[in-house]
Amino acid sequence: MINIVILDFDVFKWNDDSKFHGVFRVLEHKEAVLFSDALEIHTLELPKLKRQPPKEEWSPLECWGLYLSNMEGEVMERIAEQEPMVRRAITIEDIFMKNEEERHFYEIREKNRRDYYNAISTYEKRGLQKGRQEGRQEGRQEGRQEVALLMLQKNTPVEFIQEVTGLSEEEIMESGKWKMEK
Repeated sequence: MINIVILDFDVFKWNDDSKFHGVFRVLEHKEAVLFSDALEIHTLELPKLKRQPPKEEWSPLECWGLYLSNMEGEVMERIAEQEPMVRRAITIEDIFMKNEEERHFYEIREKNRRDYYNAISTYEKRGLQKGRQEGRQEGRQEGRQEVALLMLQKNTPVEFIQEVTGLSEEEIMESGKWKMEK
């Protein structure tokens, strides 16, 4: 099993300042026995990669790291030319960004996901187990209602909205009225 951890901050102090990729294996603490040669954890520290001076040619791993770092302009063009799969990822990303409806639903899902985790974090900090459970349910319900409202505004059939959100027809209509009143 290979785990890849992509970091948007520096973690490790390597002897080589340009090193951004670390490979770790699990060893037994006292005797340093390798747990398994089939288990690795790879870390990619993106800020360290971004600080490196431009090169004539990057490795495939460097290309992907630069892509994930949201590089722009000439650097992105060069890595796309050099690494065909990065070019393909950019093409797919462009297609996705041009499809307003898909992007809109993606943004709603991401907002709901962030809100959900933010609500959990807030409740955990307060130590309220009951609030945590209620927050999850409420966040899910509000998220489903927001999606239902957006779909209603796009004249999506109610049956399809029910299938996607799990809401009843009455809840769908109520969510539309509730948002319209606010």
